Parts: sequence; structure tokens; C-alpha cells
Amino acid sequence: MTSLTGNGCTVTYDERSIRVDSKMEGSHETAWDQIDSVTEWKQDTEFGSFQMIAGSDVSAIKFELKQKKEFEEIYEKAGSFARQGIARLVTSYRLAYVGGNTGIPRGSSVTLEVYDKFLLCVSVAVRKGIERTLIPYTMVEHIRIETQDEIKERFEDHRVLLSGPLATMFKKKPKKKQRLLTLDAIDPNGQPILLVFEGDAIYDVQALVEPLIRQKDQPMNKKTVMDPYEEMKKVKELLDLGIIDQEDFDKKKKELLNL
Repeated sequence: MTSLTGNGCTVTYDERSIRVDSKMEGSHETAWDQIDSVTEWKQDTEFGSFQMIAGSDVSAIKFELKQKKEFEEIYEKAGSFARQGIARLVTSYRLAYVGGNTGIPRGSSVTLEVYDKFLLCVSVAVRKGIERTLIPYTMVEHIRIETQDEIKERFEDHRVLLSGPLATMFKKKPKKKQRLLTLDAIDPNGQPILLVFEGDAIYDVQALVEPLIRQKDQPMNKKTVMDPYEEMKKVKELLDLGIIDQEDFDKKKKELLNL
């Protein structure tokens, strides 16, 4: 069993599983082979970070750059098991969360991170800590710009509206001609998910996310999709055969894994 203490988190792992403990985000443990995706490696002048996705659990790992080598090994191993590979961040937006039937505190300011494989809604609350809500594009049914009355009309006979957090939201008188961004999804158990946002960027979010949602119905052409870890295996074979040297190998590894 190996344990590393990063910035605000502790990572403990062995050959079978990995556990991430955080005071702000709680604890998540998963078997290596149950990891769905790993977000691309990020670093600035002081810290590095990445996130691991397993089902609906999101484990955020942050560390000082002096620990880069140790955490780089975790990143590479997680990535080699990740069934959906590395998730690339497209962009992120600051929005206000109006309401919905998720664990996000209503009325909180959120960061909506748009990845090529999913949406990640991150909120920070004093009492609840950091809340990360993962919405894979395969779960999304629609993304719309609507008024409060239009949303209410769609859900007036649904328990999400009548007894859930939306009931409180709809008691407030809507702002005149206010437009809201609504995201409708279906969870793995077949239950509806609704998230409602407001903010200046809602039209930009809709324009960017709609094509990503449509891609879920398109067959994937495996010949055009490069798996960085499969490419790494090929480069390692070249190193073992003496065709390239260690310097060439390290350079290619950083390029493939975005280190």
C-alpha cells in the first residue's frame, strides 16, 4: 500500500484499487479497472492536477510540482486503465445555478467545465464543501434556452416539480423576459435529471454543447481515434528495440499524455 499527500488530498493505492481522501470533497475509492476516464493533466508554476472519473464519482487530485514524478505515475496508471481514455477540457463557464434535482446548492455560483466526453458542474459551498456533478453526453436528452413559464409547463405534472427542489424555485416571481439554460438528462437508473442555470454565457454554452450531445448518436470511427496509451506501448517497443533512446521516449510520452 502506497500513500501520498498532495494539496488538500491524500491518495492511497495498491495493485487493485486507489482511494482519494479530501476534507472538502469526501472520500472515493475505486478499483483501477473501474476507472472510466481521466481528465487531461494540468499544471501551472506551482501546482499540478487531474481528475479521475468512475461512474458518478469524481476524484480531484492536486499536488505541488515538487511531487510531480510520484503523481505522474498515478496519472499514467489511471490513464492506462481508463475505459474512455483522457477527457480533454474544451472550455469552462461561470454560471448561477437556479435549481434542479441534483446535490448542487440552489442559487450557488458554479463553474461548468465542458469536456469532450462530458459536462462537469463544480460548486463550492461553505457547509457542503465542493460538489462535482458529472453529466456524460450519453445521458443528455436536451439542452434548451427557456423561460420559467416554459419550464413549468413542461414539468407541471412531474414529481420533480411538485415535490422536489424546483417547487421552491417556481414560487419566486420570474424576472421579466428572463431566459434560463435547462439541461435535461436521464441517469443510469432511468430517472430524470434537470439542471437550470442563468448567466450571460448561457447562449454560448448551448451553442457549444449541442454538437457534443449529437455526437453521442454517431458511430465512432476507431481508425481516427488515437488512444494515447496504445501509442505509448508502441513507443515503448521502439525503446526496447533500441530504435529510439530514452530522451526520445520521454519527449514522446510528455507529448502523448499532455504532461
